[in-house]
Amino acid sequence: MFSLPNRKTLPALLALILLVLAIASCKNFFVDAKLTSITLIPATQTLVVGNSQQLTATGTYDDGSTKALSGSGVSWISSNMSSASVTTSGLVKAISTNGNPTASVTITVAAGTVSATSNITVSNAAITGISIGPNPLHVSLGSTGNLIATATFADGTTANVSAENGATWVPTDSTVATLSAATTTPPSELVTPVKNGSTVVTFTFSGFSPTATVLVP
Repeated sequence: MFSLPNRKTLPALLALILLVLAIASCKNFFVDAKLTSITLIPATQTLVVGNSQQLTATGTYDDGSTKALSGSGVSWISSNMSSASVTTSGLVKAISTNGNPTASVTITVAAGTVSATSNITVSNAAITGISIGPNPLHVSLGSTGNLIATATFADGTTANVSAENGATWVPTDSTVATLSAATTTPPSELVTPVKNGSTVVTFTFSGFSPTATVLVP
């Protein structure tokens, strides 16, 4: 014969039933967001033999969220290990042009079936000079600007070296404008004005220290 639960156990039983119904109503309760694309920064880069560049992979998921990709579930592959190697954390090192003026290497990062690539040009030519542009940079309060460092090599080629490993950007007056690495391509330094005035920005890399003036009218 069926018997009702006693009054002491009834509230707990009802709470359990409500919890089961709530979980059952959420179809995606235990479903992880699916990775849909990967953004690899920088997407292009020129590296002189002996120099390194850290690549950053950011995943975008079907629920609109994003996060940095790392760990055992992420693989990094170089198309030409004799010219440029890549570590399990995405650090690329230029090794050799194999007797040519330059060498082209594709770095691929993959997580499951989703992947992205970065095109690396390895150069064996020495840097003969670096310039920053635009110079001067005019940027108004409430907006931002970008500075790009361009290196000229002994063979006449040029390359964006704004985000090279070991490169630094320093303003003489950070109360006028602050600097941070841009997260967009091509690589650049993001300038955010703080107040009206001017400041000189110094870029240092490979023994060169060019400057550019930032004006906040």
